[in-house]
Amino acid sequence: MVEKNINKIDLDNYQRLFGGKVSAPYFLGLELFSEFYRSMDLLAVFDGETLDRYISKQKLGLALSEGGRFYKSKPDIGRFRKNFEEYMERSEIFFKNTLEIETQNIKQEDVKKFLELVAQFYFFYSKTEFFYADGAQNNIEKNFGDFGDFRLRAKGFINRMSFEKSSYFHRLIAKLSKKFTVPSNDLQLYSIEEVLLLFKGEKVVQKQLGDRRTAYVAIFLDNKMRILFGEDAKKIIRNMEDKTGENTIVGHIANKGRVRGTAKVLKSDILDVDENERIEIIGSMASGQILIVETTGPELMMACKKAAAIVTNQGGMLSHAAIVSREFNIPCIVGTKNATQVLHDGDLIEVDAYAGIVKVLKRVEK
Repeated sequence: MVEKNINKIDLDNYQRLFGGKVSAPYFLGLELFSEFYRSMDLLAVFDGETLDRYISKQKLGLALSEGGRFYKSKPDIGRFRKNFEEYMERSEIFFKNTLEIETQNIKQEDVKKFLELVAQFYFFYSKTEFFYADGAQNNIEKNFGDFGDFRLRAKGFINRMSFEKSSYFHRLIAKLSKKFTVPSNDLQLYSIEEVLLLFKGEKVVQKQLGDRRTAYVAIFLDNKMRILFGEDAKKIIRNMEDKTGENTIVGHIANKGRVRGTAKVLKSDILDVDENERIEIIGSMASGQILIVETTGPELMMACKKAAAIVTNQGGMLSHAAIVSREFNIPCIVGTKNATQVLHDGDLIEVDAYAGIVKVLKRVEK
């Protein structure tokens, strides 16, 4: 891990991918994610409560151009699909087999390959993300066919791999926690290299873990990571300038229309909670409310069906929210960056998906 001084960061140079409040800093998860996204000049900011990830606008433009060329070629798409599907099948078998190994017998090479396969997912999945696919809608419809369904299958795989509480990744962490008597929450703060060094008897000291829990800023330039932790990171975060106005919500039009209604804000951890709790939360949403969420997925279909409109922080024209809104023919604005932060449950709002703007008409009384 490389630690260097980081000067002031101008968020105007970055496009937000996703983020929000998290239950833990997930530093190990960030490292796995960054194996691909370092090539996009990834910026990750954890302030002690929220974790936001950005990519540079310059690299975004290059990715859109590359995606435009890629989706013109049926042979390239065919090879991509075949390789991605083979990767998911091969990885799932390896994950299951590794988790069946007795805890005391699990080896460094098993864990190394496990983590490499987790990181490899993003090299494939990135080709379906908005920053790669949004400029190629017509060619995707012509040359890919079931793009939406394919992407949903991939999201189902990553949920099983990493995000569900009983995911393969979380079960591996539990095994390593037992083997090395390191709390699972501490292991989530390790780097990939530090996890592997556990097999040589080396553990990260509590002072370092404490700094990582406090805050961190990681920025990738020319594929090299610069990172600050603790109070040094907080100083940078305080100086970061996000020029988004407090009540300004602007995004990309995914499906046109205009509607007024009350906001139903689902916080960023909605996909992390227990399924029964998630069903209860979505059950409290009234039909005809406007769904405000970080992003949607198959887990939130019940909420999407109830919604008069959908507004998301992240995503593009081929995101789940965009596809679902067109299927249900409801207004949808994606990629707002800040909708879940600006809006509150019960706010009366207008979604103008002709202009790509969400207006607050009346704040709910607190």
